[in-house]
Amino acid sequence: MWPSVVGSVLFLSSVEFVLSGKWHLPKQYRQRDESFLNDALSYGPNVCAIQEVYRTGEKFYPDCVKSRLRKICDRPTFVRYQCCGGYNLVQGEQGCPAVRPLKNVRETIKDLKLNEFSKLLTNTELERQLIDGGAYTVFVPEDEAFEDLTYDQKQRLFPWTYQALSLVHYHIVHGWRNTSTVKEDMDVPTLYYGLKPVRIGRNPIGVYTVNCARIIKPNILAANGIIHVIDKVMSPFDLLGNLTDVIMRDSSQFSNFINVLYTAKMVTYLRDGGMFTIFAPNNYAFSRLPDNLKERILKDQRTAEAVVRHHVAEGIYCGESVLITSGLKTMDGSKVTFRCRKNGYYVDNVKVISSDNIAGNGVFHTIDKLLIPRAVKTMDDLARDLNLNKFLQLSHEAGLLDLLESRSDMTLFAPTDEAFNALPTSFQTALLSEPVEMEQLFEYHLVKGKITQDDMIGDKYLETESGKKMKISVHRNGILVNDGEIITPNEECSNGIIHVIDKVLIPPEYDLLMLITRDKSLQTFLYHVENSKLQSLLLKDDAHYTVFAPTEEAFSKKSTHEMEKLYDNIELLRKNTLHHIVKKIIISRGIPANSMLQLQSMQGEPITISQDDSGNFYVNKHAKIVEVNIIATNGILFKIDRLLQCMCNSSG
Repeated sequence: MWPSVVGSVLFLSSVEFVLSGKWHLPKQYRQRDESFLNDALSYGPNVCAIQEVYRTGEKFYPDCVKSRLRKICDRPTFVRYQCCGGYNLVQGEQGCPAVRPLKNVRETIKDLKLNEFSKLLTNTELERQLIDGGAYTVFVPEDEAFEDLTYDQKQRLFPWTYQALSLVHYHIVHGWRNTSTVKEDMDVPTLYYGLKPVRIGRNPIGVYTVNCARIIKPNILAANGIIHVIDKVMSPFDLLGNLTDVIMRDSSQFSNFINVLYTAKMVTYLRDGGMFTIFAPNNYAFSRLPDNLKERILKDQRTAEAVVRHHVAEGIYCGESVLITSGLKTMDGSKVTFRCRKNGYYVDNVKVISSDNIAGNGVFHTIDKLLIPRAVKTMDDLARDLNLNKFLQLSHEAGLLDLLESRSDMTLFAPTDEAFNALPTSFQTALLSEPVEMEQLFEYHLVKGKITQDDMIGDKYLETESGKKMKISVHRNGILVNDGEIITPNEECSNGIIHVIDKVLIPPEYDLLMLITRDKSLQTFLYHVENSKLQSLLLKDDAHYTVFAPTEEAFSKKSTHEMEKLYDNIELLRKNTLHHIVKKIIISRGIPANSMLQLQSMQGEPITISQDDSGNFYVNKHAKIVEVNIIATNGILFKIDRLLQCMCNSSG
């Protein structure tokens, strides 16, 4: 575990990392130098942990990272220990008991061997202030940071006169600014012209940044202030203007994105609002788009706005604060992942070409590929995002994919790959070899208009592209279309909505009467229907019926006397037959195990459907359903192995 923190001093509470074989250190890091402890057993007071990224030399301190990260930017880490700042070893004593007297900020910077920043202070008025004045908080770049200075930074670091302000002043603020005081992004005035502020931020795992420069060693105490070591030389974030100003000055790289900002009518909003993080696609990113999509994004206001909102997040997200991943929400409500890898930063799977470009109202990162929001994608693109590979393959083989791109305002109920794989092999083969079969299946899964889950009502039909009807059933755990359950609803794209379902829906060919007529195991029940004059009922096109049809086996269980009693009384026969019909669509999947669905038959008496632990379904406890969910054009048919008894009689 990490050392516990008391004030600005760290005390070890465990030697777990060193003693555990799980965190074995490379040999070169086990050897002693003047600032490191000799071995794990010598740990005592004032010992600080350092988390280092293997083979890079990058270091992170407990004040900067709240928890042990096994990997940073996909690279393994290890932990070692040293005396906390201001403490020294004592021969024969554990830990670092010797306390060094505090020095002023200027002398402390020298002792830390921050040589490049120290040179800039030499023989300046600012040097005297850091010796005698205060209190100050100074953000001191490490020496390596001065190797990557821009021309503008070099000019501002070396003023023309002794008393002139330089960029060094921009690294200094008044007061004691410990990282523990940073709760959220905050702007703090500096000693630079006009009190230009620096922006201090903190991410959820405790990484601190200042103007998107990472604080790599925080809270080094001096007599008249605090020093934080950072990994970059900073420039005023509002020096070049707001985000749109900075992006528009680089039209050679962002001309297409600038056009999209104007088409979307978002320039004023991004110029005057804030704070924002923009993932700005360069011109190369636009060159990778299909021509028709590029044209829509550049010229259609609604499409352009959707794209811009998908590339902008409210708040500031610096790349320097990302050690593994950081989830963020864009302005269109989508979630994207800002990720650090060995070779740089990525947003989702798109490479960040240039990160942490700061401006007056936020930061932008240059990316080389557009993040296409689902609201802009066509239905076939969205289906790929949803990994509906089998559906796409079969549609492609049948020459149907262009329909998903060219048509508008449609709803697709798309089966998963697992749903297709569950079909009989012969049926799968037929779909591949017979385009007409796949076309019929395709059209049965497609409904005109954008139908969201909120538009679905139980016991209603949706008319499919094929002209046939799809039945909606609502149960306590979800919504069914025919006997397929919606497992991912309301995935919206530019020309429609996809609902992912867990079963392939087979288009019904026959109405309820024809299903019974064609089934040899239901001929006696057909006789009952015909003699009860119920054919017209089971022929109704707009019906919502569930029929529990007894098989020949069910009738064989009745005595000759019982059957003769039925046949001698047509009214009794009719009532008995109506007792096997429910004016409601019932799908077995909507009935939970160990529960009973209570219904009323069209004869008027109650019936119940239940499911046991083995998954078997029963009507009125004793009649077992031997075949479930036989879908007709106007209802559902179940086969049962017993007749359902009712209280009806000839006089009733």
